[in-house]
Amino acid sequence: MTCCIIGFLVLTALGRVRRALGRTGPTPMLFAPVARRPAPGQTLVIPAITEATAHPLAVFRYAALGCALGLCGPPVLVWAGAAQNSGSLWMWLLRTTVYLLTFAAALSMSRSVTLRSTPRGPGALLLVVGAVIFELGVLDMHVFGLYDFEANRLWDFTFHAAGPALAIAGGLLLYGSRGRSITSRRSSRSTVRSAVPS
Repeated sequence: MTCCIIGFLVLTALGRVRRALGRTGPTPMLFAPVARRPAPGQTLVIPAITEATAHPLAVFRYAALGCALGLCGPPVLVWAGAAQNSGSLWMWLLRTTVYLLTFAAALSMSRSVTLRSTPRGPGALLLVVGAVIFELGVLDMHVFGLYDFEANRLWDFTFHAAGPALAIAGGLLLYGSRGRSITSRRSSRSTVRSAVPS
């Protein structure tokens, strides 16, 4: 039950971080720009307004990577003896089919869905992969009932903590990169304003 609560909290945090840290496009100009006059003998340079380009949605690629790790990791743990197999062959086949379909859907959506503002980079990668690994592990153990770690509590703790730890590390990276990007945007704006004669 604790796993489900933690999983719910991780997914909730993932949605909030995505909304809070998504890259914002250029703000629309609601009023006419301020009139400026160049100094005698100089020309006024007006920077061109560029439209933000839509990129393929990297979040789905990261989710596909998490699906691949969640698909291959647990069978390796069972084979190595770290986890004990408790599921039937049919449940393993059902689980593998569901995860393969999810992996294919995530890959397909990563190529077809485009958005102008989505988090990218190592922070978003760790956040999404960690959340997906955790959720697939919860599904494996508590829905499909495929394996458990009764003989080794350390492996049990490591398995359940790996996903949230990755997600938290990704969230911290996103938070840090957001602070740097805001600072660089502010400094570039102040440089442009100070360079334009009034």
